[in-house]
Amino acid sequence: MNKSNNRCDYVCNKFFAKGEISDIKKLKELMFSENAELALTHEKLFNQFNKGFESHVVDFNKIIPVPNELHVASRGNAATAQVLIEADPAELIVKSGVAPYTLDYLQKQFSMDDAAWKKMTVGEFIANYVMLQVVDESSHSKKFGVVLDFETGQKYADCFKKYKAPNFYGWCLNHWDTPYNACDTEVDLDTFFGDTTELACKFDTFNYAPIPIYQALSEQFPNVDFRIFYLACDETFAGIYTGKNGFHSHEEFEEDTACYQFVVSQEFNTPFLMNKP
Repeated sequence: MNKSNNRCDYVCNKFFAKGEISDIKKLKELMFSENAELALTHEKLFNQFNKGFESHVVDFNKIIPVPNELHVASRGNAATAQVLIEADPAELIVKSGVAPYTLDYLQKQFSMDDAAWKKMTVGEFIANYVMLQVVDESSHSKKFGVVLDFETGQKYADCFKKYKAPNFYGWCLNHWDTPYNACDTEVDLDTFFGDTTELACKFDTFNYAPIPIYQALSEQFPNVDFRIFYLACDETFAGIYTGKNGFHSHEEFEEDTACYQFVVSQEFNTPFLMNKP
């Protein structure tokens, strides 16, 4: 599955684990948080909080933590600023890698004709851009459609050098297979409370299943039997992850295949958490 081209809004994950009481207790302590970081949540598409159980939220950030430096919020067009910061100062602005429509806006800000604009270098642009900034950035943005944020762009560039990602979004996509934290957690109360040998829960993820999260749990709890099933909201793909004794397996199936139909019929056309290991 090409995650960058996947247009599904969310994926439903059904999570099952079975093992010794001590391992399951530690697993619960690791997986759940009172409130997973809102900064890592897709605010418009998801309700971060568990349905009625706000203290039982699956939190990927406890399993594979995001470096604090990557919690960078943009206050303007920081991504474009990053491109310019990382470009050769002697490179022509029109060949810097900035999107063509953004270049059009920037040219208007400099009030330059085509001939002069095509001769401007990245270094010249950056040196003169601050002089063109207006005090009222909101009005500036409405007039030209873009305000470059070089302060945040520099942070993006520094983070990319260190983490191969400019901010949490890219890092999470690389390390979790999904850019945001889990949401809409539901837990099986019979397995969640007390000393149990099982854990069952369900949660949604944005765009794709968090396979690296499952692999990390399998490695940290090698004696626990993991079985996770997932299904895309548009039902275009489904998959199974299993892990035990240091071994793990991941298979994904496209719609209209026999394996896809099996996963859907056995795990997603039945009441929640009916089919436990």
